[in-house]
Amino acid sequence: MAPLETVLADAALAASLLTSVILANCWGGLCGIGPDDDDTTLAGFGSVFVYTPVRWGLALLGLVIATAHGALHGALGDDTVSLTLLVGGHGMLGALSLLWLERGLRRVRRHHAVPRAFSLLGGVLVPLPVFVLAGVGCNGDWLGAGPVTLTMGTLAVFGVHYAAWRAGKNARSLRSAI
Repeated sequence: MAPLETVLADAALAASLLTSVILANCWGGLCGIGPDDDDTTLAGFGSVFVYTPVRWGLALLGLVIATAHGALHGALGDDTVSLTLLVGGHGMLGALSLLWLERGLRRVRRHHAVPRAFSLLGGVLVPLPVFVLAGVGCNGDWLGAGPVTLTMGTLAVFGVHYAAWRAGKNARSLRSAI
């Protein structure tokens, strides 16, 4: 991959990762709202519907650049099939993420707690494959795409998302205790 394309893809992925960490924090905050807590703080979750398309759109840009230049060549078949499967899977995960978030908000409005596993899935686990595939696809030339790189990249992305999710969950719990 050419250096300029790598820089553009990495910039898109970095911006996407930043918005993804913000969303993980929101997912954690949603999980921290108890059944008897005041749900007037849900107005702040409107920003999630702005951040989610930004995250998925910028990550898609990184995936498309990586796939268009053959970085993921042979991973899922030829390049056209790879691009079609990645864009379709990516769009499906993005839509599911928004639907899950809406379901979680609906549960809070009905004074039910959002299960931690549900919140963890939406905030931490769903974005994980996108960032690992796009990151290794865009930087595989100089990073190498071996199992150590994949493992370290996965752990790093998981750790950042989990820390943000946990901070959101704890902040919400602390606010409701005051």
